[in-house]
This record gives sequence, structure tokens and C-alpha cells, in this order.
Amino acid sequence: DMLRARVTKLVRRGQFDWVLKPATGALGRGVLAMNRAKWKSGHWTPDRVADFADAFFTIPPIKRYEHRGVLIQGRYNLVEGCEYKVHVILGEPHAAEAWAQTSQFNMVVLHNYDGEPGCIPTDAPNCMVHHRALFDTHWQSIRRLAHQVSRLFGMPWFRLDVFVGDPQRGLMVNE
Repeated sequence: DMLRARVTKLVRRGQFDWVLKPATGALGRGVLAMNRAKWKSGHWTPDRVADFADAFFTIPPIKRYEHRGVLIQGRYNLVEGCEYKVHVILGEPHAAEAWAQTSQFNMVVLHNYDGEPGCIPTDAPNCMVHHRALFDTHWQSIRRLAHQVSRLFGMPWFRLDVFVGDPQRGLMVNE
């Protein structure tokens, strides 16, 4: 019922650029990326979205401790940006992979002990130059966020996924 109410509210406001996805690792299953054209051409309704989400709950968990849930969030513009999957150990980011909208860039940014990131060369140098600059711009914010999440939840290690590069939305936690 909460999901139906949220989707109804979004539709009434004319907001159609959102993503509905599982809150736990489902290996990409159960993701619904919506936009206005898809909403109209697919004859979507809040009830149909809720039914789509309900089907996810029938997928068995990958790990015993997982509890199924879904989340809905605004779509992030990845045309100029990317998603960083940041590996955090003892509250400190140690490595991150950059993912673009259509492919993985094979770039790994390593955290050095002095707090400065360094890159491993890739087979896509133009992408690396762009994303290295993007990462450098957001490194301190990502680092602060990793510290805050680690302290707040008392987690010694975790993966923090963040979007960067959207001019309107800035840095945003994905999951």
C-alpha cells in the first residue's frame, strides 16, 4: 500500500523519471526504470507497479540474512557522471570502481595511506581522464560520507555506492 501511494503521488506530480529496484542483492532482477514514454506506452498504473514489485518477493534470497524490500528513487543523469562502488574498511574508502551507464570503465581508484587517490591505468584512456577528474572532485565528499555511514551504523566494512556527475543532483548515495 505504501508503494502504491508513493507511485500515485509521483504520477500526480507529473514525475515519471524514477527507478524501482530491490533493496537487497537480486543481481539486477526486479529493476524497473521508468520515464513518461514508458509509463504511457506500457499502460502502467500504480497497481501494476505494485504487482511488479510484489513479484520480486518470490525470488529466493541470495544470502540467508537478506530480507526482501524495494525502494523507489529518482533517476540519476549518468550521461556525464557515473556510479562509484566504494569499498570501505574501518570507515576509510580503500578502492572504488567506476561504472558508466552502459559499460564498466575498468578503472580502479585506490586509496593510498596519505588519503589521496591513485589510478590503475585502463584500456579506455579518455574515459579514465574524465572519470579521474570526476573522482578527484568528489573524493573528499565520498570520504566524509564513508566515515559518517561507518560511524552511524557501526559497520567496520561495507560497500558504498554513490552517483556523481549530475549537475542538478550532485553526489547521491545509491545504496
